[in-house]
Amino acid sequence: MEKFRLLSLNITTKCNLKCEKCLMHAPYVDPPFFADTSLIPETLEKAFQVYGPVKELRLSGGEVWFHPQIIDIMRTCEKFKSHYDTLMVITNGTYIPKKEILEEMAGLDCGLLIRIDDYGPISTKTEELKVVLADYRIAYEVRPYSEEEQMFGGWLDLGDLSYVGGTENELKERFQKCQMFRGCNQIIDGIGYPCPVIFFCKIRKGIPPQCAEQLDYLYGS
Repeated sequence: MEKFRLLSLNITTKCNLKCEKCLMHAPYVDPPFFADTSLIPETLEKAFQVYGPVKELRLSGGEVWFHPQIIDIMRTCEKFKSHYDTLMVITNGTYIPKKEILEEMAGLDCGLLIRIDDYGPISTKTEELKVVLADYRIAYEVRPYSEEEQMFGGWLDLGDLSYVGGTENELKERFQKCQMFRGCNQIIDGIGYPCPVIFFCKIRKGIPPQCAEQLDYLYGS
């Protein structure tokens, strides 16, 4: 049986950028969201019971380095390393983690890979971050969003949560074109969503998810 591509933990919406079309709507969440680390162990245990092993367990934001317990979160993920191939941590190339964070990461055995989303001039620390990660022998990759050969053709337009209308067939066709389609699987504080937009419709627009649009991994615990 083929593994699921992705299981993503959104750990914060706090960010030092204010991207208008941010996937996680970070500039619009006030105050910023921070994942409750006490919920993560049981959440992952239940989630892997549902999905089985996955190719990638992802930590995303916001800017992940701003979560005050980022290393504790990574250590928790390390305990589940038999359930995933890669622990992907996504950063925007604007911030260098503190020395103690780098030292802790270097000592982890969790399939860690840092993905630097490079937005060109906006990502002011990309080159410095590459050098620092290499010095600590922490694996990384760069995903370009500027100049030539841009990932997904450049900036993603994921909508602004406004209703744009359309027939049922038009809506289905639009959904099929979504770059995040086929395995987004976001987990936010113990609740699983097949698409992060569902969560942000709830907190930004007050639109409650339908029963089939979320999975409470902690239900009854």
